[in-house]
Amino acid sequence: MTHAQTLAKPATEAGTVLRVETVIDGFVARIRGIDITAMDDATFAALYRQFLATPVLVFPDQPKDAAAFFAFTNRFGQVVEHVLNQFHHPSVWGVSFITNVRPDGAPDPVGYKRSREWHTDRSYDTNPGKTTALLALEMPEIGGKTDFADMYAAYSALPDDLRLALAGKVGIFRWSGRKAEGSVNLTPDQSARLVDATHPILQLHPESGRPTVYVDPGNLIGIVGMMPAESEPILQRLFAHCLQPAFHYAHKWTVGELVIWDNRCSMHRAAGGYAPTERRILIRTQTQSR
Repeated sequence: MTHAQTLAKPATEAGTVLRVETVIDGFVARIRGIDITAMDDATFAALYRQFLATPVLVFPDQPKDAAAFFAFTNRFGQVVEHVLNQFHHPSVWGVSFITNVRPDGAPDPVGYKRSREWHTDRSYDTNPGKTTALLALEMPEIGGKTDFADMYAAYSALPDDLRLALAGKVGIFRWSGRKAEGSVNLTPDQSARLVDATHPILQLHPESGRPTVYVDPGNLIGIVGMMPAESEPILQRLFAHCLQPAFHYAHKWTVGELVIWDNRCSMHRAAGGYAPTERRILIRTQTQSR
């Protein structure tokens, strides 16, 4: 996907005007002049409308405050606690760390590899992910990007025969079901909290009404009612289609930048490209769909 020319475009709600810069039309927008700690309801309503139009939103120059981050992202939906409690924030419920640094300051090789595979947050949950938000606290000078993939665009470009093969099909999703390289092993207590989930693969977005592909190459392990020998070729074609670079956006972080995205119509991954000893620390929240 080629980047659209950056363009100021206002979004209004009840007289509120947002300073919106289009990064990729219909997918990524940068919102200028927003202070997440001081946003009235009218401004948030305009912002949410923009979120449904461009499901990856970038907010530069935000405070590195976990409580303010939680309060803002909780307005998009109910924040839920991540199953990996070893990464939880010590004082703000619902906030967790994406980091390659251990609590003692040493490099964490597990954190360095974490989330390197394309995925959709909480696809493995019976109540799947709505939004994910990240706030950059420390970033390497080179690398450390996050890649996003537009599943609205992927749906629009589906070959007719693949669209037909997937029509009405329900996927089976399991935590690290394909043993993605960057996955974190669960403890027995964490495993007990998770069961296989099922979600339609071709969906209408519940709020925008736009058709999209709901897919997760690391967690989508099968199709309900189909044997693996029948479903696997279809899924491999789907993964290859959705991972085409034409649908991608690579986000280069700056410290203090907040990005929130809609898991119902996108995929993402940590892109790497930096030395394991360079510090990369972000905080995260996730909300659920219902």
